[in-house]
Amino acid sequence: MTINPDFIAPCGLYCGVCAIYLAHRDDNRKLKERLVGLYQGGVTGKGTLPNSENLSVEDIRCRGCLSDDLFMHCRQCEIRACTQEKGYTGCHQCAEFPCRHVENFPMTVGQKVILRAIPYWREVGTEKMDSR
Repeated sequence: MTINPDFIAPCGLYCGVCAIYLAHRDDNRKLKERLVGLYQGGVTGKGTLPNSENLSVEDIRCRGCLSDDLFMHCRQCEIRACTQEKGYTGCHQCAEFPCRHVENFPMTVGQKVILRAIPYWREVGTEKMDSR
């Protein structure tokens, strides 16, 4: 797989494999409907992300964390806001990693990836991240 550096989020997640991005890119209505159900909590009715109860198929859109066209939860991402505020391209530049923003990341799987990706990013640098 070719890594597009425009899809490496500040937290180390890769937007190019995100279901929201892929559903939007491919205009895949079925996937968008499934994602709405997933984020709204499916059978349990408990949303997996805050404020997802009014999520609609039209809200399933994103062009990556570094773009101006962000999924509603990516717009509210504390990690993204923090790196922008500090002038960093990513958490790999921050001495406070892992911080409360990572510890409070709303998706467990994403949090685990972040905790692995940032030390790797520090070790190999941005150039190697681009060519994984």
